[in-house]
Amino acid sequence: MSRSIYALTAVVLLLSVLLAAPRTALHAQSGTPDCVPATPSGQGGNEDVRRQVILDKIRGHLLLTLPLRESGDYEKAAMHAGHPVAELLSIIAGDLRRACFLDTLRQALLGYANLMGKDSDKAVVEQTHKALLATLDDASTRLLSEAVRSDPVFNFRVVAGVLIDSQQEYAEGYKDGKIVEAIEYQDSMGFYMVAKARYDSIRARLSELTNGADKAADPHWATLAGAYASVQPPEKPLDPATLSSAVDSLTSTLAQALKITLEAKLTPLEYLTNAQQELTEALELYEKGNQDEAYETAASAYLDQFENVEGPLAEKDKELMESIEAQMKAFRDAIKAGKPVSEVQALLAQIAPNIEKAMALFS
Repeated sequence: MSRSIYALTAVVLLLSVLLAAPRTALHAQSGTPDCVPATPSGQGGNEDVRRQVILDKIRGHLLLTLPLRESGDYEKAAMHAGHPVAELLSIIAGDLRRACFLDTLRQALLGYANLMGKDSDKAVVEQTHKALLATLDDASTRLLSEAVRSDPVFNFRVVAGVLIDSQQEYAEGYKDGKIVEAIEYQDSMGFYMVAKARYDSIRARLSELTNGADKAADPHWATLAGAYASVQPPEKPLDPATLSSAVDSLTSTLAQALKITLEAKLTPLEYLTNAQQELTEALELYEKGNQDEAYETAASAYLDQFENVEGPLAEKDKELMESIEAQMKAFRDAIKAGKPVSEVQALLAQIAPNIEKAMALFS
């Protein structure tokens, strides 16, 4: 089974379960009488950047759905509509829960995903899409203060974070001069689209802050734009090294002009070490009865850590990469389903030696 088909099957199963589940009031959710929203963060630090990057990646997936439907690719449209809940929402679920907005955003995402069938009315899909993007904006206001959201330096750091994830997705979908995984290419394209829109919204202010240094980034943006001529992968794609160089040059040029230091990108070995630690932490939380926090930590182990090393690991041992990916998903799913502690422990015991093998490849 190809990775794309596996991903579609997983998304469909997850959405089926969530859509079929009764809508119960959740602790600290929108609509719950005793829910008092936490004050939006005014710090603008790395955690705030991370929160907005996740929201932007959700938006990137959603932006792809309409052109994919227009091209008749309803299967891929459904996959991208399902990815936010299946892959991303869990990372900021705790933040959204404290903001009394988790249930609101989850239900909006699920409602839109449920419209991805071929027979759905076009006008209804587009109207729901527009409303969902507005809900994402609302989520941002719930998590981040106006001062943070309007800060051009903060916004640039978000742009850089999304672009880094974009280049990683692109590399995962490329092999031997071809795009072999369309879904990864499209992930990359969606993230690029969101990053470029955010950059355009702050460019005038960045130009003022950097005395026009933004002009030096133009050729690099042009390189990125050339990589995404269509929502469907090109026959002769840009090689990942060129794309990565454009992202690195663009972000480093502006970071230097702004006199800021972007969050350092870790080595594959460091990402694997962090993933291993977070998986262990997730199990410890689960053993103590903290199911929600355990799931969020397990999701972070994959999305914040292991996903960053999938490309490099696939080049060395693709079968091992896919095995760890599947095992980590089984681990997360077991926690989410409330399986016995012994079963979750056994799943982690299966992952550990494979992560050790992966670490050995980069040692």
